Amino acid sequence: MLLSHKTYDYLVVVFSSLDKHRVENGKYDLYSLTKNHEFSTLLVRDVDNTWYNNQMKSKTSVNLLEDLRSVISNYKSVLFFGFSMGGFGAIYFGARLRVKNIISLCPQAFIALEKMRAIGDTRFLGSITDIRDIVVDDLGKISRHQDTSIVVYYSGIESLDGVHAIYLQKNIGADVVRLSNISHSALSVFNYFGITHKIILSCFGIVKKYDLLEDINSKISDRSFVLAISNIKASQYKSEFTLGVCLINKSSKAWDDCLTKKISISVLIKEARNGKIRQDYAIPLYYDCILTNETYENKITIDYSDLPVGQYEIYINLKEGEKVSFEDIGFPPTRLYFEVNKKVSFGNVFFNGEYTGTPQVICDGSQTIDFNFIKPDEYIHEVRSGRLNSDTGQIRNGAVIFSGKIPGLVIFGPYIDLPSGYYTAYLEFLDMPKSGSGLLDVISAENAKHAEKRIEFSRVHSNKISIGWAIDSPQTGVEIRLHIDESTEGVVSGMRIVRE
Repeated sequence: MLLSHKTYDYLVVVFSSLDKHRVENGKYDLYSLTKNHEFSTLLVRDVDNTWYNNQMKSKTSVNLLEDLRSVISNYKSVLFFGFSMGGFGAIYFGARLRVKNIISLCPQAFIALEKMRAIGDTRFLGSITDIRDIVVDDLGKISRHQDTSIVVYYSGIESLDGVHAIYLQKNIGADVVRLSNISHSALSVFNYFGITHKIILSCFGIVKKYDLLEDINSKISDRSFVLAISNIKASQYKSEFTLGVCLINKSSKAWDDCLTKKISISVLIKEARNGKIRQDYAIPLYYDCILTNETYENKITIDYSDLPVGQYEIYINLKEGEKVSFEDIGFPPTRLYFEVNKKVSFGNVFFNGEYTGTPQVICDGSQTIDFNFIKPDEYIHEVRSGRLNSDTGQIRNGAVIFSGKIPGLVIFGPYIDLPSGYYTAYLEFLDMPKSGSGLLDVISAENAKHAEKRIEFSRVHSNKISIGWAIDSPQTGVEIRLHIDESTEGVVSGMRIVRE
């Protein structure tokens, strides 16, 4: 514990949140509060990340509970405060000690593994599983004194936070407040906008009652914007491409240099398969003033020279200060999907589920690269991408040409990972065989077959054939195959997979 004494009138006890590096960095949540002069501060932390269970058992627990009791007895008015895991600790110890006020930001109401899995909350399972002896795993079972006020603020973006908050409301009578445009990272947002300090002063009655929701909604409204990719240019000679990014201020106020100097464009590149972060950086805005409804062009250069072959997603958003992403205040990132093989191909460029940009061909030197701007949940693979192969056909000029006289796999691929859902795959032909037959099927890793369909080419009256299937769990290495028994000549140009 760390006590910063300023006055005997008011004391705020802050329980720190989950931090796997707490031992090394020695930090406490809200250490900055120790510099204020309106109230005293007692900082508490759980370096073992046990949701304070290690402080609820053995001699250590007795000492912590009694140490807290000893300290708070010297102050007229006491507030227990915590975020996430710290919110769990604030509610538990605050209820045990019957303090008058408890404020908890986005807490977990329970950490029982079976309950966490039942609601689909896997965010903290790794840390919870590491706890050796759990003493308290459900705050809904604790008793709350009638004079103790518990206020829970929860994220309106992260639905699981709402599940925990409502559970506390039903079981221990907590008052809950929904933060409609705030992510689970509420503490970072509150600290940046000075809201944490205002809540504490309001709780103690040092200032008049504070309307948090009005304040935060006003600040978010003043930062309303649209960020979209306008163009992409790639170089034949460098392992990089440049994104043209349009920024539009959609708020009712111009952004002056006091704000623009704090704002940057954040770029996050993750592996599409496992979410591993490969690059994370920010680029300052080029403009001192951004007027309402005006469009401002920015450029981002993506260097993929150190990225191994694979599929990636770029997340582009605004960032203010060091910690606050605009995603934390309700603005989802613009996303770009790309794939690194022998060259780079693009797709899935969208904002808020809508099209952004236009299909185009960018020429640089002697190289021509096609950029397909496509819908979310739609996967386009051209033969030239390298992810589609053939056993019996010949790949020429970005297409598979087959005679149909030799039975076998004319085309197969693209070996992609798909989430659960309903899908349709389309094989697109430049030249559809006039006669003959084949088998179109869908398999995934370990040769699990999901669908198959007989094809009679004489009955096909378009330039594509299709097959639909459903999967109830994520599948890896999904492959669509066309096996020809015998047919006339044909030419396949690519494949499109759509999630319905």
